[in-house]
Amino acid sequence: MEAKDTTRMNQGAREGWYYEFFVERYLREHPTDAIIWWAKKGQGKLDFDLRFPCCKWFFGDVKADAKGKSVQGNKKENIDFLVLEKGGRLWYITIDFTPERDAAHNYVTTRWWNEQLGKQDRPLSYCTRMKYSIDINSMDIYEITKSTIPYLKEYRPSPCKGKDRQPKYLIPHKMKEFLRIYKRT
Repeated sequence: MEAKDTTRMNQGAREGWYYEFFVERYLREHPTDAIIWWAKKGQGKLDFDLRFPCCKWFFGDVKADAKGKSVQGNKKENIDFLVLEKGGRLWYITIDFTPERDAAHNYVTTRWWNEQLGKQDRPLSYCTRMKYSIDINSMDIYEITKSTIPYLKEYRPSPCKGKDRQPKYLIPHKMKEFLRIYKRT
């Protein structure tokens, strides 16, 4: 099955969208009434990956974050609308991983990636952030509701293509244990 959203193909932080790709593929190949792939990326839509039809305002999002880091969340306005205005619930279904950096492998992944993108003049572009592989440590589910939203932290992502981005929430690393409702190692 091919990924429908080819815009993600150019992103170097593939561990996140690759995980999304497998969750989406699984849900499409094993349909259920309990959970559906949502991923409504259009303006004015709630930008979450999953929808739980059992409840009107119950959504989820798939995330991948390095071990010991905070969980980067979605747009603050979407979470505020879902949780504070509609009284809904959001689950973050995450994988916690340990990265192996491409630098330890003479930048083989970085060189290949930039060649595929047509960046032969910049073969080491993104080299300090490129991962060679990841080892998955655990899968966790965190629940965001009216009672837990105060434990999130607001942050402003770095500008993208020179444009400021809207504020987002994250689950601070020190709050992960408190907000976690499931863990699988």
